[in-house]
Amino acid sequence: MEMTELAARLQSSPSTTHRYLQTWLVVGIVVQNPGSRRYRRAVAPREPAHD
Repeated sequence: MEMTELAARLQSSPSTTHRYLQTWLVVGIVVQNPGSRRYRRAVAPREPAHD
């Protein structure tokens, strides 16, 4: 799914949606296809690293 499509579904601005996606990428909720730059839900969220 493209970020703009997700923003419309969330009824959120593209900038806010981008921040959500960046957070979700870090915690493993979504993954991004490097070729198409589209996002999809990750198979299983991974545990965040704890220092």
